[in-house]
Amino acid sequence: MKVDLKATKPLVVLRVTGGDRLLRGVLEVTVSNMGKTKIELQNFDVHGFLFIDARGKATPMIHTCECGFLVNGHLPDGRNFQLEPNESRKFHFGDFECHGGPYRFPEDGTYRLLYRIRRPAPIPPLESKPNLDLLASRCAARLLDETLWQEAFSSNELQVTLRTPGKRKSR
Repeated sequence: MKVDLKATKPLVVLRVTGGDRLLRGVLEVTVSNMGKTKIELQNFDVHGFLFIDARGKATPMIHTCECGFLVNGHLPDGRNFQLEPNESRKFHFGDFECHGGPYRFPEDGTYRLLYRIRRPAPIPPLESKPNLDLLASRCAARLLDETLWQEAFSSNELQVTLRTPGKRKSR
């Protein structure tokens, strides 16, 4: 398996009315089966992205509207797919918001960005249903749980710098 990540349009941070930060740009992920047998994979959509800072702290991208799938233990239909030997599939990510608001991503800084995709495996539901305020933090904790990614393949790393316009650099 080979997972290739590239920015076809560089990532930029925009500030919108109300102080929200939006991430813009286009990321392309190409998943290629370099093996001799068919493989089944599970696509976590934007939840496959992981930002890693210089200290090694990892922060997943969070789409809060989809966190319920991780909490309940079921991804939406259509997230599993198969690749024949020497077959590739491309995924484009460029709209990092939805009707529920902007996706969550780390604070300003320089990061190594990678994408993870895994073989299908059960996702155990969380013991209790978190309230909405806790949903994003529980989702992030689940995405950082290494057991979730035991059967994962990771992409190459891109260096990205996130800077919010009008925000001064802290000293």
